[in-house]
Amino acid sequence: MYFEDPMPFDCQCGHRGHYPISELVSLNSQCTACGFSLKSLGRSIQQTLNVSHACSKIAVIAVELELQWMVEFDDPELEQLRTVADFAGLLAAKAAELSPAEALDVVLDKLAAHEADGGESISAESRLRELFRVC
Repeated sequence: MYFEDPMPFDCQCGHRGHYPISELVSLNSQCTACGFSLKSLGRSIQQTLNVSHACSKIAVIAVELELQWMVEFDDPELEQLRTVADFAGLLAAKAAELSPAEALDVVLDKLAAHEADGGESISAESRLRELFRVC
């Protein structure tokens, strides 16, 4: 996900400013004309970056699992994944040689290798998109 940097923004006062993305995501930016806080714009950018980053990480992990276990995941299947257990269930369904428990171990190991946030607290119920944060 890429943003125009600096990002143009039309304030409610009518001023069009150009603000560096790094300043916007720090949540400290203000309109250079009237001082209006641009926190909501910064939060929106943070959320977009987090979702984009999480989806990219999940896709990378999926490709690694496809190569390792000689399976193929369809995009709609990956888009429907919500939890670690969902990912493990999909892997177990595709790789007949893996039991559900083994598939869960494989997915947890992959998440750890990709430095998913949560460390020891990652479980089958962990929400995938919340495990990778950039902001």
